Amino acid sequence: MSADNQPTLSDASDGTPPASQSTLPKTGNGLSRRRLLIGSCFAGLASSAALGFNIRIFEPSNFEITRKEIGHCFRSGIRRGMTFLHLSDFHCSREVPMPMIEKAVAMALEHPADAAFLTGDFITWKIDDPERYRQVLGMISSRMPTYACLGNHDGGGWAINHGGYSTNQAVRDFLESCEINVLVNEWREIFIHDQPIHLIGLGDLWAKDHRPETVMPRIHESGETPFEKPVLVLSHNPDMKIAMHEFDWDLMLSGHTHGGQLVVPFTGHRPFIPVYDTSHPEGLKKWHNRRWIHITRGVGNRHSVRFNCRPEISFLST
Repeated sequence: MSADNQPTLSDASDGTPPASQSTLPKTGNGLSRRRLLIGSCFAGLASSAALGFNIRIFEPSNFEITRKEIGHCFRSGIRRGMTFLHLSDFHCSREVPMPMIEKAVAMALEHPADAAFLTGDFITWKIDDPERYRQVLGMISSRMPTYACLGNHDGGGWAINHGGYSTNQAVRDFLESCEINVLVNEWREIFIHDQPIHLIGLGDLWAKDHRPETVMPRIHESGETPFEKPVLVLSHNPDMKIAMHEFDWDLMLSGHTHGGQLVVPFTGHRPFIPVYDTSHPEGLKKWHNRRWIHITRGVGNRHSVRFNCRPEISFLST
């Protein structure tokens, strides 16, 4: 309403002045402004409570199963029809209790896979309930060949400054007791349905335990690959690719990012993603012409929060 159309004393039909501004006029349904204000406050509180429930309770345990095709990622070719389970960042702790991890593993094992690859951060600080955790992880290794690398929370230079183990030996011993093959700056030729795969597991970047030069050949000056079989790398932190640019590999499996945990709707902005290269927070992406990286959002989280970024159980098919 413009200033020229404001009501005046002469506009009143009975000649009486209009009510003062302090009078609360009634709305069409008989509710006062005060009641509307109270209702709005309750609605706001309810919305905040619902949002808080979603961020801290519902979404952190609302696992999403994703499937991606990776056959084209290997230059030397790979047998078709195989499926790999990729899990990462369990972060077993008070923030990610054992029932949540049990749920993720149970969901994963409802679907067939030929091998499992686990890419680090099995704990946040220490191993609190080794027997129960061993039973849960043992469910995976009893079903299929299982291979793992370690993450920054699993011990070493970074972990000791954040309440964790001074070395990764405790976590490595624990995983091996679960019948999980742990590779830290090591390689192994594995066979899955008679398909040979050159598997490399690297130490963690933040722990300063990565030594790709000890287990990976450099790319020939001609650009030709030294390998005649698929090369699969397990590295917790996807930023490892920067230290691996001179070396020969096909596909790297990583975690660490948690997908950012909080993703701003509509914009896709991820303000808390813990990597140098934020252009690839999750999923399968080609890197440096002929190599590929798959980053899973992970099973667990830090600080018990996720928003618009569900935890992930990844299946990769050739």
